[in-house]
Amino acid sequence: MKRVSVVYTLIQDPETGKILMVQNRRGSSFDYSLPGGAVEPFETLEQGAIREVEEETGYIIKPTGMLAVNEVFFPKKDEQVLFFTFKGSIIDGQKTLSRPSEILAIEWIDVDIAIQRMPYLSEKVFQLHREPAPYVYEGEK
Repeated sequence: MKRVSVVYTLIQDPETGKILMVQNRRGSSFDYSLPGGAVEPFETLEQGAIREVEEETGYIIKPTGMLAVNEVFFPKKDEQVLFFTFKGSIIDGQKTLSRPSEILAIEWIDVDIAIQRMPYLSEKVFQLHREPAPYVYEGEK
């Protein structure tokens, strides 16, 4: 069974409290998620989170802690997927829709609506985002 790591980052506007989300193209339909995607080989989880947010939104972020780890088995694909959700803050960049074939829109969404659009993240994640758990990369051994 192949193990796949996927990272997402919860970014909240400090002034409005809104959550940064992307509208993903899924064939002829769409869904919403936090910015994120699969971690590439030899990339740390943090590096993947930084890269994915920049690729999908144009923003450069600093991950500030781990909010959640979700695990899903996909027997038909023979995959075990681990979803890591970071908390992050924008440190540079500007909103840029650079992947229109994948991302239809980049939006700041009210927390209540964000919770409805992402049932796989419990409301507790949004409540806990103020004090995330640390993420520590221990290097190669």
